[in-house]
Amino acid sequence: MFSGIDKELVPIFWSEVSRMLGKVLKRDPGRDDLDNIYDSLLGGVIQLWCGFEGDTIEIVVLTKIVYCAKKKILRVLMLSGSKLYKYIENLDIIMEWGTKNECASIEFTGRKGFRKILRHLNFKETLIFYEAPL
Repeated sequence: MFSGIDKELVPIFWSEVSRMLGKVLKRDPGRDDLDNIYDSLLGGVIQLWCGFEGDTIEIVVLTKIVYCAKKKILRVLMLSGSKLYKYIENLDIIMEWGTKNECASIEFTGRKGFRKILRHLNFKETLIFYEAPL
């Protein structure tokens, strides 16, 4: 089962979710932290989506609606879990939610390996993200 998690339920799942997100944060230290993510989830600033097998969370996705000058974009902020191939088709649930919230598109940043996975879901590589410390 894959579904969005209501912000009031975040504390129930936070122990497992934070463990999974911690793995992502280690790859990109300094960009965000678990305290900020938790507060943003509780405040409704970002959204939590989880894939479950029974009582076990297998995948975690964080999204945020971003307001640009001419359109709203649904941004996938983070994705963590070992069962990506099992749940990738469930992105349509997130995309439907974005449409209901008047988002014009969905964007996703990730490692190169995601290119192959996302291509069959009509994602196009539009930018390459570069970063350097200052």
